[in-house]
Amino acid sequence: RGPQLGYIFDESQGILRPILGVPGASRLGDSLSLGVSLTLAEISPKQDYALGVTQGDGMLVLVIFGEGDQPSSVQTIESVGPGASHISLSSEGKSAAVLFPESKSLRILTGLPDSPLLAGEIDLRLAGFPEALALDNEGKLVVLSVPEPQGSRISMYSRETGLQSLGIFGKVSALKLSADRNVLVADRESHEVSLIQDVLGGAQRIRLAAREDGIDDPVAIAFSIEERRVFVANAGSRSIASLSVDGGPTALTFCDCTPTTLERL
Repeated sequence: RGPQLGYIFDESQGILRPILGVPGASRLGDSLSLGVSLTLAEISPKQDYALGVTQGDGMLVLVIFGEGDQPSSVQTIESVGPGASHISLSSEGKSAAVLFPESKSLRILTGLPDSPLLAGEIDLRLAGFPEALALDNEGKLVVLSVPEPQGSRISMYSRETGLQSLGIFGKVSALKLSADRNVLVADRESHEVSLIQDVLGGAQRIRLAAREDGIDDPVAIAFSIEERRVFVANAGSRSIASLSVDGGPTALTFCDCTPTTLERL
């Protein structure tokens, strides 16, 4: 077969599709033959697996993408139970945070994709129901944003520290956690992108870019692979901003669409 960029979840049909071709000349391929339909799915940053929730019984499943002409495989992760409404993967896809609204809990999976293990659970009756969250590759540190009357409160959670506040923001739309445990924050109310450095230490808050730099209703954020650059999807200006964590000008790329997310291929 020809070149392939990765995979995408087709929410309208509950299926996973390959992205065939090269950047600038690509198309969606036929649905993967999985034997199940999905209500939601998150694809690993390395494009080697997907974590999804099945339609009907609502079970969490691990889809390992086949290499070459090999078929993809599906494994049900029984240990976490049914009813998940949201999945967040770590920066390398080694761990996942799975949200269960009925039990008001956040369950942490580690060892992905080879040996998935239920490693812990956070009681959201204490933390609040998150609007955005991120976690490290070991599944030991979780950062979440919870809406409050005065704005979005960002907190971190680990077994060692428990739940600790990192401050109030306007309206947080996305969080990303770097390998060295810096937190990237997109704020739709203030039209800003900020970095909270060293959340386990001083937790210093730095504004990376704002409206005057081209940030306009940021809805998604991402680090580059080396984590020295940041990409921002701006719904307001229909653009993608690229900037350095060390400062400097922001580069804007405009598109004939309204971006809603950023995913690595």
